[in-house]
Amino acid sequence: MKPVAETREARYNYDRILTKQGPPQGMTEEQFQEISNRLRDRLKQEAGRTGDFGDDIFVHGSRGRGTAASDADLDIGIRVSAERFDQLIQDRLARVRPGGDKWETLQEAVRQGRLHSGEAGISGIRKEIQRLVNEEMNLGFAKGVQVSVIREAGPFDQGPFIPLRKGGN
Repeated sequence: MKPVAETREARYNYDRILTKQGPPQGMTEEQFQEISNRLRDRLKQEAGRTGDFGDDIFVHGSRGRGTAASDADLDIGIRVSAERFDQLIQDRLARVRPGGDKWETLQEAVRQGRLHSGEAGISGIRKEIQRLVNEEMNLGFAKGVQVSVIREAGPFDQGPFIPLRKGGN
């Protein structure tokens, strides 16, 4: 019998259940709440243009694991269903030339199960969060902030995750 979390499906479920508590490495709970509020508000404001990405938003990567170097980036994921991810890809593929650079970038997004902020139409929001983190809060995350749309149960959907805080200050 295989141990728990040895199969891909079990590992996915194990990581989803065992999210980390507390703020991501390198920030206080109050800073994390402010970042959470700003990102959620901006995504709601832009939903008419970008479509609704849902509410499954989290920090992952080295800051989520607690293994980040002081200048490491802040990786934020927005998890969407496989169907929603495929819809986003198809919408973007319809606007690019097959075989071109953007088409190739979207093919890579399919393989990775991850749309970067520019491909998802939210690069302005990513830049705003990066300014908040590095200019207003002076957190010194020199490698910036990454916001990606992640395909649920896809190759990039890896924990541990720290869910963004909901509402309140």
